[in-house]
Amino acid sequence: MMLPEQYEKFYNALRCNNINLVTVPKEYEQFHVFPNIYEVIRDDTPKMLTYPEGSQVNLEEIKRTFNRFMVKDYVKSVKGTDFPIYFDSTVTQEEFDGWMEKFYQYRGNLFTGGICIKEYVDLLKAKSSIMKN
Repeated sequence: MMLPEQYEKFYNALRCNNINLVTVPKEYEQFHVFPNIYEVIRDDTPKMLTYPEGSQVNLEEIKRTFNRFMVKDYVKSVKGTDFPIYFDSTVTQEEFDGWMEKFYQYRGNLFTGGICIKEYVDLLKAKSSIMKN
């Protein structure tokens, strides 16, 4: 994945070489940055709160809104690390702040836009059917 600014540079560099990508930079940013597309898919995705980069993540607001929640930046989470898959209403501000420090470290220079707090929901598991002849 590329930051939207990186994609735009990439797109323009290719255009200078007569290579035209199907997805223009504005479209890439629209679909790549979750808060940009959220309103379009709001009815089909878990609820979300956003906190722009540099703003304080309000744990009390989050706890009033969600019983369980996950953290990601505007593009990606930090799967495959020791960062919790989700938090619940028992997390303290001190614990959460400690985890958020780790989150920012894990995302590093890939951090994009701000923080998305998404309602954590259990996904339905599809039942597989075996066809018998």
